[in-house]
Amino acid sequence: MSNNQRITELEAKLSQLQQELDAIKNSPKEWPQVGDYYWYVTSDGYLTDCSFSCDELDEGAESIGNMFQTREEAEAELHARLTIAKLRSQPGRKKFVVGEDNWCVDHINFESNEFGTDRCVKYNNGFASTYFESSEAAENAIKAVGADNILKAARWLAMG
Repeated sequence: MSNNQRITELEAKLSQLQQELDAIKNSPKEWPQVGDYYWYVTSDGYLTDCSFSCDELDEGAESIGNMFQTREEAEAELHARLTIAKLRSQPGRKKFVVGEDNWCVDHINFESNEFGTDRCVKYNNGFASTYFESSEAAENAIKAVGADNILKAARWLAMG
């Protein structure tokens, strides 16, 4: 192999390595890094921001999914939690029982109507964390909590 051929071969390898190096340099950094700020929801429902330092608070927040890059994300999480809590406090709530009606509203309840917009619906024996003893109880819960609130919470939780 001549020197010119070897130079061409090495230049091609160098170009390939340079592309790999550029891809690594331009890839998004893992988040969070020490010093990055994040938001979390406190146990009493407040939003707090702090700097990530790999301490117990950070590890705890990260391990339960309570670490958000923006205040808006933390607000969406808080809204979802409060909406689910309000659903769970509605009359007619029951535990899931196999073979019985188990009406639910707090899982991903999107159905497109003829206008192409989302609406909140109730399901019998769907997968959820809150069940109601009757269709009427589920409908009353939707009215009390607000279909818009339920849809907003469900959209956030679906993005999870």
